[in-house]
Amino acid sequence: IPGAGGTTDTAVTVLWESGSLLKGSIGVVGMFCILIICLFPVLRIALVSVLYHVMSAVMKPAADEKICSCLSGFAESLEYLVKITCLCGVILLILMAAAAW
Repeated sequence: IPGAGGTTDTAVTVLWESGSLLKGSIGVVGMFCILIICLFPVLRIALVSVLYHVMSAVMKPAADEKICSCLSGFAESLEYLVKITCLCGVILLILMAAAAW
């Protein structure tokens, strides 16, 4: 049938591109969900680290220097934990993007 080949080709192309767009948008939503899931532990650990720094600063005039340095050291180790958690989240996002491609 003349003309049906062009119409069919156009319809198939539209369907194919729509599926690709849908797949990409679902992937982006999934990546945002993973980002939000990873954000809460990072914020909690960062908040605890800040609290330990504040506790060390408040105790500095009255407490022993070893206790204050211990609290400060623990706060620094929590900062490293925040960095590691962020790095793991970024690696997970890259892995998701590579798997969806």
